Amino acid sequence: MLAYISVSNGNAHSLAVPASAILTDGKGSKVWVKNTDGSFSPKIVKVASGNESYLPVISGVNAGDVVVTNGVYLLNSEAIFKNGNDNGMSGMKM
Repeated sequence: MLAYISVSNGNAHSLAVPASAILTDGKGSKVWVKNTDGSFSPKIVKVASGNESYLPVISGVNAGDVVVTNGVYLLNSEAIFKNGNDNGMSGMKM
């Protein structure tokens, strides 16, 4: 599913992603984005309080980034299985 969402609170605007796209662990929050070559890369994001459906993203993604919204746990698990639980996952062809 692809969605471009903008959340407004008065005069402030921010990007938002579905809550299902955010993976949070002891190291922080991340999302997976699709690269132009068809591979996927994790990106560390900083999120603000949102609702149960969407979370505003303060930093980490840009307008136009294609964020994985379904299957993020499967994608993350596959990356850990192939590369271990380190930061060497970027640019992984999946």
